[in-house]
Amino acid sequence: MSVSVGQALGDRYRLVERIGRGGHGEVYRARDESLDRSVAVKVLSRSKHADPRTTGEFHARFDREARVMASLRHPNIVTVHDRGVHGEATYVVMELLAGPDLGTLQRSEVVLPIERVTAYGAQTAAAIEYLHRRAEPVVHRDLKPSNLVLDGEAVKVCDFGIAAVLEPDLTKITRSGEMVGTPVYAAPEQCRGEDATAAWDVFSFGTVLYAMLAGGSPFAGQGGWELATYRVQYEQPAPIAEVRRDVPEPLAELIEAMMAKTADDRPTVSEVRRRLAGLLASESRAATVTRSAPPEPTPPTLARAQLRAAEQLLNLGRYAEADEGFAAVGRSLDAAGYGRDSARFAAEFGRVRAGYARGEGVSCALRLVRLLEHAEQALGPGDELVRALRRFQQARS
Repeated sequence: MSVSVGQALGDRYRLVERIGRGGHGEVYRARDESLDRSVAVKVLSRSKHADPRTTGEFHARFDREARVMASLRHPNIVTVHDRGVHGEATYVVMELLAGPDLGTLQRSEVVLPIERVTAYGAQTAAAIEYLHRRAEPVVHRDLKPSNLVLDGEAVKVCDFGIAAVLEPDLTKITRSGEMVGTPVYAAPEQCRGEDATAAWDVFSFGTVLYAMLAGGSPFAGQGGWELATYRVQYEQPAPIAEVRRDVPEPLAELIEAMMAKTADDRPTVSEVRRRLAGLLASESRAATVTRSAPPEPTPPTLARAQLRAAEQLLNLGRYAEADEGFAAVGRSLDAAGYGRDSARFAAEFGRVRAGYARGEGVSCALRLVRLLEHAEQALGPGDELVRALRRFQQARS
């Protein structure tokens, strides 16, 4: 029995439109008529299980894994609401996400900014770590950009159609010895049909990060399924730092370790999560520094630049202009409430020297006495400006 738009699965979930299609089924936007809400319904493909003799076995396996998926509670994992069988159609009901998925995003932008890749990666790593650390660990087995869907700023891991629960006595929908997943994002041992392990997801996740930075999986190309699995197992892709030279060295090293051909050489997803979180924090601090406007210069800081300009006029013998420059500094500092700052006393010292240069020695000597007294009270007898004033006074005595 095939499904179609307008049909109500389980007499509850009315299919509104098909919004996705993959190797393991079709996804529809639907209306939950019982709770009056929009949901996503994935109808699983059963081409490999069409034999009527296996129908009961398939349903039992599907029901076991669907229950596990429905028990997952993590902000970066799609929420599974329900599952069921409608005639020959097996379906899963999930929350409806805003989208797009990272595969669509990548196709529209080709390569993504490093800080966005790191942010998406940190969220994805948190979700995978949650899966791997459960009492019944779950291996996703099909991590790829199209299975990572945006919901606002959040990334949510989706499509658990071929996920494996790592329980020795648990029969799985997809048996050992079969190639599962998407070849250009699959782990080497996954391509060989070996038993699922957490290391599968680490390799796939590393390939996803590589693809987000480089514009596609390094194992993609002409030749189809068999050539893709060969590349994954035996070809070493160019280091991401050579493909894209702005990738930070710590991120490049992490991706290379995640894509190690031997499972034991890969980091755990917990280590990946910690390293990505650290990189994200570093990028955030750097971005804050870059984006932050330089602090507003204080009046004394501005005054010191103006003092240097007045000093140049004084050295050039342009004494009247220098005096006016020093006087302007003094006025601005007084107006800003910095009348006792060292820059204010330096400005007055400049006026005194300009006056001496113009032959106003008597009046300037009296001004110098008052200046030295006030500066010593405000700055202390050991201040460098106070000592300079004292030396100047002694030279003029």
